[in-house]
Amino acid sequence: MFNGDKADHIYPKVSPLLSASNVDINHFGAKAFYSPISDSITLPQQSSFDSIESYHASLLHELTHSTGHARRLDRESLKNYSDIIARAEEELVAEIGAFFLCTFFGINSDIQNHASYIDSWKQYLKSGDVMKAINNAAKAFHFLLDSIECFDQDMAA
Repeated sequence: MFNGDKADHIYPKVSPLLSASNVDINHFGAKAFYSPISDSITLPQQSSFDSIESYHASLLHELTHSTGHARRLDRESLKNYSDIIARAEEELVAEIGAFFLCTFFGINSDIQNHASYIDSWKQYLKSGDVMKAINNAAKAFHFLLDSIECFDQDMAA
């Protein structure tokens, strides 16, 4: 668990992404999840995480899920999340997307945690489904980065 000055810290480069995403972020409970119904992310308090990096990796994972919402990329794997194959694909999208975002923003997340999580879901998928998830993760990554650019342009106008 981390505490002290970092308890409510957001990496400065991530803040514009959160603002541009237009997704509500709530902090309570013991689980991290994205709700497409309310279009919101719920995370435990930052102090519940082992590090600021693990908090951001979870936040970016859930933010990547949000790109599948009907108002954004309208991803089938999010719409059909109750199906184990769709769920496995969506979890790969979110975790790979989170890894891309952590790398882009210079967040030193635990690569072993990313790999382990991906391996736990990959077992449900055929190789073509894995490639589809990787492609969708790249689309989500670019969608989120494009949202920062659009947000910056709106703020400048």
